[in-house]
Parts: sequence; structure tokens; C-alpha cells
Amino acid sequence: MQFFALIKLLLSLLPAVIECVKAVESAFPSLSGSSKLGMVMNTVQTAANHASDMEQSFEAIAGPVQTMVNGVVSTFNAAGIFAHGVTAAASSLVASAPAAAAAPIITGPMKTPSQALAKLQASDAIGG
Repeated sequence: MQFFALIKLLLSLLPAVIECVKAVESAFPSLSGSSKLGMVMNTVQTAANHASDMEQSFEAIAGPVQTMVNGVVSTFNAAGIFAHGVTAAASSLVASAPAAAAAPIITGPMKTPSQALAKLQASDAIGG
């Protein structure tokens, strides 16, 4: 697959991948990361296998799609949107921290990482 065709395909998939990652994380927060990755990848593969306009097989794009899924998850983790992976010690530190020092809670629908970033910036959690 040519570079620009792959970029165009990945960008067209990004909103759906973001929604899929959020849906899997919301529905199954206690599953392992690899299990959630498998669910997302299976969803994308199912769509690709049943799409009439796919020019490539899923196997041809699986690697780049998995890298994109991992990037989406890493971005959400870094932004604090996914609250998993917090140890008991960290939980007790957060619970005992003064309210002013607590991280902002981001609510509402966010369809893109830039919307999440905008909400963080608006809350003064990060400079913007």
C-alpha cells in the first residue's frame, strides 16, 4: 500500500477506532490491555472483512491499525481519561490530597483527542 493511501485510510478510521477504544474500555474496564486490544482489533477486522469497498485485506493494514489503537490508548492514559492502572497506594494518595490539588474530571462526549485536549486546557490542568 502506498504511503498517502495508508495515511488517508488510517485518518478515515481514526474516529471509529477512538469510539471503539472508548466503548471497550467503558464496557470492560477490568479486562487486561491485551484482551481489550483484541476486542478492538476484532471489531476493525470484522468491519474490514464485510466492507465492500476495502481495497486491501485486513492483514495488509493490521499492523498500522494496531499501532494506531495503541497510540489512542496511550494518549487517553496520558490525559487521564482512562483511570485504570492506579495502584492502591496511588489511590490513597489521591483520596487524601486536598481538593484543590485533585486532577480535573473531564465529562461529556469527546470524539477526538483534540477535544479531550481542549477540555483539559479549559480546566487549566495543562497550559494551552
